Amino acid sequence: MATLGVDGWGIAVERRDSCGVEGTFLDVVLDGHDRPHRDLADIEDIITASDLSVKVKAQSIAVFRRLARAEARAHGTDVSEVRFHEIGAVDSIVDTVGFGLGLELLGVHRLHASQFVVGSGTVRCAHGVLPVPAPATRNVLEEAGVSYRRRPDAGTELLTPTGAALLTELATFSRPELAVELTGVGIGSRELPWPNVVRLELGRPASR
Repeated sequence: MATLGVDGWGIAVERRDSCGVEGTFLDVVLDGHDRPHRDLADIEDIITASDLSVKVKAQSIAVFRRLARAEARAHGTDVSEVRFHEIGAVDSIVDTVGFGLGLELLGVHRLHASQFVVGSGTVRCAHGVLPVPAPATRNVLEEAGVSYRRRPDAGTELLTPTGAALLTELATFSRPELAVELTGVGIGSRELPWPNVVRLELGRPASR
């Protein structure tokens, strides 16, 4: 990750509890300095120049291209004109590359995901207050042709454009039978009336 050549960030990790479920909270910590707005070509150059594997580079770039298409459609512009302006895209770069690198380090050959839950209400971003799912998130889901369900009692965003792009690009939306070997639980930052967690089960196809 250090070979990305993007300065001013670090990773903080701690054990947390969410409504009685214990897991790991991981936060991308930024130094607070202003960062340039980067376009897709800038981000592709950053990833390509790193020492990451060919596979992780290709996956990361594919995710950002998916995000750029969704943003371009949302704003009625060309992909080349999309600016990833949320805090200079540093957190998105770390999230996206870290996701692919994590799968590689765990030796994951196939990734399966359950149906998306998008939440409800509104979300505030650089463009103002937007309905949930945010336009870019909705466009990612529509392009991929995957279904989702709302949770009316959420009153907040449960799926970000980056999260949607990562899983629609890298996962298959099915739940195969697994002989589970390891389970990881990630804790979210937002307090909800239910456990705010994501669970990753690592295993092999169950023998019949």
